[in-house]
Amino acid sequence: MRERYRAATGRDRQPSAAIIDSRSVRTTEVGGPRGYDGGKKISGRKRQVLVDTQSNLLKAKVHPADVHDRRGAELLLEGLAAQFPRIALLWADTAYQGLKALLALTLGWALTITRRQMYGRGKLDLLRARLVAPAPSA
Repeated sequence: MRERYRAATGRDRQPSAAIIDSRSVRTTEVGGPRGYDGGKKISGRKRQVLVDTQSNLLKAKVHPADVHDRRGAELLLEGLAAQFPRIALLWADTAYQGLKALLALTLGWALTITRRQMYGRGKLDLLRARLVAPAPSA
């Protein structure tokens, strides 16, 4: 479905760039593993999300909130080279700084770290705003 949508909008069926981010959410004690995200002071789970530049979901992973973003990204990015062979660039915030070498060696992707001052007016700002917006509860 994602590939059809990309083709219908005049894009290549496979993305060449992606954005990764995470969001910690509170959970109840019932329903699976959870942890404490000390940075955000939230007890619950963390979603790691990978989207293309059109904000189409490429992959998501949910784990306890105490898993650091870098480690969560490693779990999320496992096996993606075969699934998305055209991706060459990944945008991320500073929490993912340590991924540069891993991405270059394992996936052959370049990592661009975005900093807050870069978010003023532009496409990346809008993409990130859509990416980290609260998802509807299921």
